[in-house]
Amino acid sequence: MKKPDARIYQLACEQLNTPAEACLYVGDGASRELTGAMQVGMQAVLLRLPAEEQTARRPQAEFWSGSALSFLHEVLTFLS
Repeated sequence: MKKPDARIYQLACEQLNTPAEACLYVGDGASRELTGAMQVGMQAVLLRLPAEEQTARRPQAEFWSGSALSFLHEVLTFLS
């Protein structure tokens, strides 16, 4: 299994004993991971990388219109 296969997200939820709806998935936009997480019910957030690190291997990062953050510590703003 690999991203964006729904089974990998579902396995993570099972291992955490947490429903997908209670999970926050943070990723850099590679491998369609963000839409994969959303398809199983997770909230997906793009971690924007510095411009010099953006590559063609992260196509979602360029076109992502959902939630995003620039620094990992900002993830705390998404927790309730």
